[in-house]
Amino acid sequence: MNRRGFTLVELLSVLVLIGLLLGLAIPGINKISSNMKKKSYSKKVSLVLSAAELWGQDNKTLLQDDICSINEKKMSCKMVTISSLIENNYLDSDKNSGEYINPVDNSDMKNCKIFIYIENNRVYAELDNSVENCN
Repeated sequence: MNRRGFTLVELLSVLVLIGLLLGLAIPGINKISSNMKKKSYSKKVSLVLSAAELWGQDNKTLLQDDICSINEKKMSCKMVTISSLIENNYLDSDKNSGEYINPVDNSDMKNCKIFIYIENNRVYAELDNSVENCN
């Protein structure tokens, strides 16, 4: 009797090969995904700092309100949050949802603090890395 089809051994060997290929491919895909999330985060931080510097240019008089320690120097500065930059239309929230999501861990970054200061007649902004989910 001549049967058509595959034997159990042939089917199992194909499943084992597919499993091995997936086992090799998934770590590479995860690494690529992780790298893309880190790049996306870096671009978001860069965008936030640019928006903060624009805010600082428009509000130079407010930069004299507080004293901050930046790069081990005490200088006049102003601390703002991502939320305030969104509220003042210097930064757009993600999909106009009111949130600003960290792509690495999906946490909300709205409460991250940015220090804005003037040095050599130029406005600078630095992210406060001491706040959790902002570094």
